[in-house]
Amino acid sequence: MRKAFSLAFLALFLFPLVSFSQEKDDLGCASEEGKKLSFLTGKWRVKSKFRTGSEPDKWEETTGTSEIKFLFEDCLAQEKLEIKRGGRPLTVIALYSYNNFSDMYQWTFAHSEHGLLTFYEGPLEGDRFTFRSETKAGGRKISFERLLTKTAKGFDLTAQRSSDGGKTWRVDWYLSYTR
Repeated sequence: MRKAFSLAFLALFLFPLVSFSQEKDDLGCASEEGKKLSFLTGKWRVKSKFRTGSEPDKWEETTGTSEIKFLFEDCLAQEKLEIKRGGRPLTVIALYSYNNFSDMYQWTFAHSEHGLLTFYEGPLEGDRFTFRSETKAGGRKISFERLLTKTAKGFDLTAQRSSDGGKTWRVDWYLSYTR
């Protein structure tokens, strides 16, 4: 009797889980919104202009290459950017995605200079993605924005920060991607 009860319980519990897990999802994690990231894919020439100090006119200009490809079609794209900064090689790894729960786009990146992994999220408005992140450093809040704007020949990425709650922004890095 106990064995029959156990088998009946397993049948009632497991079969619905198995049939649910095997339902076909044609898109998987892909979405119409995720397809809007497809313009990023491909090989790029990248011009970089990086602020090298707190003075407004101290910039370093270099060039490099980037390759962006979907890891999951129309869902998650990965970038590998190779460039020089401060005369040394710099590698940036970034992920681009659309979050259908928050209805926001996401950008996560790390680079070989600091190894820091940073998560950004924000909307697409027209031809511009606005990715935002916040952190605390030395007891104060710092806000970061990454503005990714489609252009006729590719896209531009501007990195800026604010330490006064977004009243003023300081641009630290411009990147221009072309084929």
